Amino acid sequence: GIRLRTIKKSRMNTQINNKIKSFNKRQNAVKLADAINLIEGVPVSDFAKELSDKWANGEITSEEIKALLINKNKKHI
Repeated sequence: GIRLRTIKKSRMNTQINNKIKSFNKRQNAVKLADAINLIEGVPVSDFAKELSDKWANGEITSEEIKALLINKNKKHI
């Protein structure tokens, strides 16, 4: 009844809050990495920036980024 709906709603709110926190952490991590690269004078390719944005949005995993960057760099060697 009502109690079960309240529990389900509470769980759903917790899941949403966790996703928002994860999204915010990823966004902050990308901003920090961008700032460090800028300070250090390290150029970041458009491809790497695109991957970082996709990771920050939860579209790809960090493992996928690594594999994509390795594959891209292998083609240039």
